[in-house]
Amino acid sequence: MYDRSTLSLWSQVLGQAVAGPLEGMKLEQIPSEVTAWAAWKERHPDTLVLVKPAGQDSAYAEYHRDPKKVGIAGSKTPDARLPGKTLVFGMILSDRFAAAPFPVLDTSPVLNNEFSGIPIVIFSPAGENAAMAFERTIDGKALTFEHVVDQGRLTVRDIGTGSTWSWESGECLQGPFKGKHLKRIPGMPVYWAIWARFHPDTELISREMGKPLNE
Repeated sequence: MYDRSTLSLWSQVLGQAVAGPLEGMKLEQIPSEVTAWAAWKERHPDTLVLVKPAGQDSAYAEYHRDPKKVGIAGSKTPDARLPGKTLVFGMILSDRFAAAPFPVLDTSPVLNNEFSGIPIVIFSPAGENAAMAFERTIDGKALTFEHVVDQGRLTVRDIGTGSTWSWESGECLQGPFKGKHLKRIPGMPVYWAIWARFHPDTELISREMGKPLNE
């Protein structure tokens, strides 16, 4: 990307200017969510929508369809731990990086784990390819979460107190921790090949903490 004011070039993954007058400057990451429109509209019926011009297709449509294209022409997957076009949820915490594959999250809507020694939890409703990550510590105590299906919606609760929480905002809705908020971890859905290229030392979170790899 480039900005029209200074013509500086920006990395979409890093949110940082890599060339030009603003080289080295970083943009503030605003929490966002990539999900299915039907699911979002059901949760947030008053949403304002930016409508694309009629007939305008995505310039990346062919790129998304072709499993062999993993970047600019000639690029190859830099890390063989996953196929390059695997969609992952990339996270940043304390200048460290981790990624959780969406195929894993699809079968584990609540994933408790650790990232750089910090207890975390990732919430991901089935079928949406949406994810939110939080530090799962409240008042110095690490919580363990589980999911409960409530009228087809993802509801989460911590096992210790039975408090229910919002998977989107990290707010405790009911129980002893009502009104408390989990600290959100910045993240983005991105192809593994791209994430691994920018963050070659990334951790890979591929299962619930304490469970063997074959589960």
